[in-house]
Amino acid sequence: MSVAPVGRLAVGILAAVVAGALAASLWPQRDEATARSLLGVALVLLLGSLVHLLVAGPIGAAVARDLTGRESTDLLWVVLGAATSVVAGGFWSLFAFRYTGRDPRSIRVVATGVGLLSLGSVTVAVRAATAGPSVALVDALTVGYLLVGFLATVGIYLLLWASVGANAFPVREPLVLSGGVVVLLSAVHVAQVFGRPVLYPASIALAGGSFLLPVRRYPIFETLPAARVAGRDRVVDELADGVVVADRTGTVQDLNPAAERLFGVPTEKATGRPVSAVLDQRADPDEVVASQEPIRLDAGGRTVEVTGSPVTDRRGRSFGTVLLCTDVTDRRTREEKLTLLSRFVADVVDDRMADVAADAAAVTDGTETADETVVADRVWTRTTDLTTLVAHAREIEQAIADGAGTASGTDLRPRIPEAVERAADGRGNGDVPDPAVEMPDEPLSSDLPPGLFETVVKLIVEDALERTVGRVAIRATVEPPTVRVSADPAASGERSDAARSDEVTIPVIRLAVEGAGGSVSVTRDGDERRVTAEFPSPEGSGGDC
Repeated sequence: MSVAPVGRLAVGILAAVVAGALAASLWPQRDEATARSLLGVALVLLLGSLVHLLVAGPIGAAVARDLTGRESTDLLWVVLGAATSVVAGGFWSLFAFRYTGRDPRSIRVVATGVGLLSLGSVTVAVRAATAGPSVALVDALTVGYLLVGFLATVGIYLLLWASVGANAFPVREPLVLSGGVVVLLSAVHVAQVFGRPVLYPASIALAGGSFLLPVRRYPIFETLPAARVAGRDRVVDELADGVVVADRTGTVQDLNPAAERLFGVPTEKATGRPVSAVLDQRADPDEVVASQEPIRLDAGGRTVEVTGSPVTDRRGRSFGTVLLCTDVTDRRTREEKLTLLSRFVADVVDDRMADVAADAAAVTDGTETADETVVADRVWTRTTDLTTLVAHAREIEQAIADGAGTASGTDLRPRIPEAVERAADGRGNGDVPDPAVEMPDEPLSSDLPPGLFETVVKLIVEDALERTVGRVAIRATVEPPTVRVSADPAASGERSDAARSDEVTIPVIRLAVEGAGGSVSVTRDGDERRVTAEFPSPEGSGGDC
């Protein structure tokens, strides 16, 4: 046996071995529909390699003559090779459609088309093997070749789009897989052009190796199909929280739009940079993952809580980290408001209780010269005011704690009658006329959360009702968003304005409103007392705050 036949035999065996290795690698994962499609490619390549060895090998000419009964069998290996490429290319196209997660209807259509093309190609191959190649058979096979080439082109586009456009998986995977099918479909043509049949099994070996590489090296069947990944990416893109994806070295691979806005850097500039550079301070992804509590960072004046989750495959191999970045600036602001309010109430309670204790001690040791009844009334008034202060502070605290987010664009007018009704239901004097409410015609909105807005209005009206036996008037205006509560002082014999200090309720309300950018003032016009609460205007309204 000369060197040339030995070389052709070696190349043919190599093609069969590579195809067999691909089939063996895919067999354990045959439960996956995507893997089954690529397994079909491997089995077809294995069979095609063996058939080529049989027909175009050292003893191929004799075998071909026995099969066809013809002396000239030069085209037989071409027809059989083309049929192999058509069937394998069809299975590869089906794999591409499944791997990129096309809808079931599209996959059924493609599977039907691949089945018909495969059946036709096998029929042509059997006919050529038994009756010999003919022009009609070659023409039929050429049509099948063109159709499979079209399907493979679509599959290549889907793979590349999923990688480049949807970031479903690294671009090297679709490039290797696409390169393999291009080599597969051009194998027969290249061998014919150069007049060297050995190039066909060499191309088969190269194509099989291109399919084997991602199967062995990349977890292509352990990731979601690209369309599902694309759907997941759309969900991630809609998240209000920022998502930063980093690889094993702590290098940023992707950002969602929320993270771009949060850190003020586009994905193009962030990709390839260290995570610490994007977050504008030291933040090791491994430390974030290991931390049991969210890590708080400062991002351009915003407070961000960062939590991390490792990205691993079923074998526990780490591919990187996903960092979830939550803007907790509003939560921190609420916490600061609650802390400030609690300190204020604690300070007032300490001061007033010290006065109460001093009055009680003075009566006990006889140093108090005033009537004991007067002192008792003073102690009662102070403790009652403290109880009211604490109760109102609790209401404000609850409204602040529940006020997640702002109320920009929300019409707050319906909240005013509700607040007035709640205040009127809790009044102690049933003879006071119902409050008069004057509402604006235009929508009234503010950056103050609706619950806190209603609580503030309710406490102001409740405070006014405690001071008067006359009518309380509530007037709301839009520019700027303001609520004015007016009341005449109580008549003689009732609880007077002087008896209820403005230091009981108004300071608590003022803390809540001014902390959000508004203001609260108390004015008097003759006997009329007016409390004006000017709320922060919604963003972009141009109103005064």
